Amino acid sequence: MVSTLVAEPIAKVKIDPPIWKEGQVGIDWVALRLSPIFYGIDVPRAETKQGLVLIPGFLSSDVISMGDLFFWLMRIGYIPFMSKIGTNAKCFDQLSIALEYTVNKAVEQTGKRVWLMGHSLGGIIARSAASRWPDKVSGVINLGTPIRSVVGHTLMMRIADFVRDDIHRRQPLGEENPNCFTQQCICPAVSAFNSGVICEAVHRAAVYTKNDGVVDWQDCLEDNPDLNYRAVSLCHNSLVCSPSSFRVIAYIMHTWQVEDCLSA
Repeated sequence: MVSTLVAEPIAKVKIDPPIWKEGQVGIDWVALRLSPIFYGIDVPRAETKQGLVLIPGFLSSDVISMGDLFFWLMRIGYIPFMSKIGTNAKCFDQLSIALEYTVNKAVEQTGKRVWLMGHSLGGIIARSAASRWPDKVSGVINLGTPIRSVVGHTLMMRIADFVRDDIHRRQPLGEENPNCFTQQCICPAVSAFNSGVICEAVHRAAVYTKNDGVVDWQDCLEDNPDLNYRAVSLCHNSLVCSPSSFRVIAYIMHTWQVEDCLSA
């Protein structure tokens, strides 16, 4: 069921999420294929031809994590686009440049502003893009995105350290940026996310699961509780392949389309 969260207290002491739960992603993957939701049944369909750009999470790519969402969105009447950013383990600004190319293509093809849907770190990129390009982006859906504190399980943070070191080693001589791939970077992409400024005309929604094994689910919440939606998924990675998550996403998108029709 779709539910809007009532604001809950944010934990003061950070404890590692139960990463062992991520091993259950296969259960949700199978459950999705056994659900009529996956085939476009028993969920609200698109009212208009709305474009969406899908952005994968950390260490992932379009095909690996966003394929189910892509084809499901097509089945229920939307126009999805893969991000074309490659593996999400690069300089944040470079990823944003690649995303802008896709966003421009989507806007040109659909003739109107598009929505962005980002999983985990992909949602950070989506929020940055929405802050920078309100003339191109009209909505952002975050799936398990730690918008309050860009940290995760200790294991994932250690992997991020390796990725950051690799990015720094590849920087051209004389153009070194020691803050690249950190929240202290002053590049346009990170600065836009840190500003927290998103035009009021841009829809926002945060989908989360309390069973998240990668990030603290409380870090995934918007300040406005009306923008938070809980999915009964088994883990963080299930947010891109569970019946509950897909039902929540369909509800959010349909609500936005109705609001846009009423305000037109």
